[in-house]
Amino acid sequence: MTAPRPPGPGAQPSYPLPPPGKKGLGTGAIVAIVIGGVIVLLCVIVMAGSILTAVLDADEPTTRVSEVAPLQPATSQPAAPTTNAPPAPQTATATPTTRAGPATSFGDGTWIVGEDIAAGQYRAAVPQDSFGCYWARLKDTSGSFDAIIANHNAEPGTQTVVTIAPTDKAFQSRGCGSWRRD
Repeated sequence: MTAPRPPGPGAQPSYPLPPPGKKGLGTGAIVAIVIGGVIVLLCVIVMAGSILTAVLDADEPTTRVSEVAPLQPATSQPAAPTTNAPPAPQTATATPTTRAGPATSFGDGTWIVGEDIAAGQYRAAVPQDSFGCYWARLKDTSGSFDAIIANHNAEPGTQTVVTIAPTDKAFQSRGCGSWRRD
């Protein structure tokens, strides 16, 4: 088998040639393209994580602080017969205390600003055994992505600070430990 012969004088080659003195993309251009691709990929991952978090949070019930009703005097009527029904699911509630107004310390859950918790600046030390802390200031409790005013993720073993505005509708916290008002 013989090697193909180059075209004769004045003949056009069958493939495009780069202009004389040009060697194609330089190393700098290739590095810039790779870095740009990595940045775009990271942005897509962060956005997908935020959307997934919002979707998962939409399925969680709203946790509210409730007041305990006063105890009623015991009656002398016989107790109702017991059944083998499973116990009712428990929900997280704040420890009832005698206080005037919303709480200034709380834990995980979704809290209504002005009713359940007071507006102000709060701090939380994220527990070392947490899978990470997520908090969000919300303009409503619809669970939609558009309801988020601001949000943040904090690593275990760090401290996180948030200022909850009186105009916020709710505040959501997961894995952050106990919040205390400054």
